[in-house]
Amino acid sequence: MAAGDLGAQQAQRYPRVGLTGFVARTRLNSSTLNGEASSWSIGPLTVSLPLWDGGRRAAAVEAAEARYRDARRQHEAVVRRAVKEVEEALLLLDSSHAQAQDAQTARDAAQQALQAAEQRARQGLASGLEVEEARRRQLSAHQGWVQWQVDRLSAWITLYRAAGGGWNPAQEPTITK
Repeated sequence: MAAGDLGAQQAQRYPRVGLTGFVARTRLNSSTLNGEASSWSIGPLTVSLPLWDGGRRAAAVEAAEARYRDARRQHEAVVRRAVKEVEEALLLLDSSHAQAQDAQTARDAAQQALQAAEQRARQGLASGLEVEEARRRQLSAHQGWVQWQVDRLSAWITLYRAAGGGWNPAQEPTITK
């Protein structure tokens, strides 16, 4: 829009040529005379020359150029911000992916430790306290794995939104009780 305004303001500084005219059709009805006549007229040719306007047109062009530069800077800032958001979302997703193996390993190890503690307790080699401690560690590791999944999904949502997915937090549904 600002670029179009700039072009329009620059065009005001140049001479303009205009051609006006009209085409008309006339019908004449009377009791003794009936007829049709067509009338054509072309002209006059007009030329408008901007000779001296006290700098008004030049000022309008400068103002349009300033609005164009401002609109361009705003657009560039929006593009930079969008690229930054996508980059940060990709880094968050990569970080989440790097944590996947650690979360899975911790969960599997805690599950195996719990199974071993339960087996030792059945054989009388471990107390119920040791089994419950192993169960607590297993639940904690499982909770860490679930939190990793939440973080990974959140990273995907962030990437989707940063890439222009159209999700608007203001439009989130509200829960009514």
